[in-house]
Amino acid sequence: MPKDFENFFVLYGGESSNTTGHRLLKALTNIMQQPDHQNVLVVSHSAACYNFLRQLQDPTDVLAKGLPNGAVLVFTFGSTGFHLLRVDRQKAEKQL
Repeated sequence: MPKDFENFFVLYGGESSNTTGHRLLKALTNIMQQPDHQNVLVVSHSAACYNFLRQLQDPTDVLAKGLPNGAVLVFTFGSTGFHLLRVDRQKAEKQL
């Protein structure tokens, strides 16, 4: 379970899940606030995507359906921040 890994990497000099999520939220918000932010592609592994999503909403429903590497998470960004529109898992499943 993701909860089991919240501080796992801290023991080895890495970040906690919360620190990763906060860092990603801050960086991506900064990118989206730039004047040329209409379409932005961010590529990462599913654990980082999960930690980012956790900063925005309860990820339980997304995790219940799976969040494989290669999944595509589509967000909008506006005055109230990021909002998850959909998770495309089909492309990830075709790669397997």
